Amino acid sequence: ARVIYKCLKEMARKQKEWLYNYKKEDTREPASIIEDVVLMGLPNHFNGDTWAEIRHVVAGRLVNCFSRKDFVLNFMFQMKKISMMRSVCGTMYVDVDGVENIDVTEIVQSHEDYCHRISDILRLVEKRRSSKI
Repeated sequence: ARVIYKCLKEMARKQKEWLYNYKKEDTREPASIIEDVVLMGLPNHFNGDTWAEIRHVVAGRLVNCFSRKDFVLNFMFQMKKISMMRSVCGTMYVDVDGVENIDVTEIVQSHEDYCHRISDILRLVEKRRSSKI
């Protein structure tokens, strides 16, 4: 999830650059190439401005799957970054327009559960899509 998040941040930077330097011969903007993104247990501190920027480069759904019980993620990431007071995206609802949040606490008790429960999580993500149609 972190690698994808970092790539989206870079795409957002490229999008700003593209908008600033736009020429008619530029046929495709960076924001037009990414359809849907599902981030599961993202080990990153929450930054609303960054989430808003990456939302603009995702044409389809931007989904944040989080578990309130992922203490491994919360503790290890906080210790690594030495910033105990900041929220970690993979353990919280991300309150940004256009971001879908799916609480997977019932099926993900710890960070290592994500690799074993990917199918269940993706079914839940798809179910949410179907219920919105």
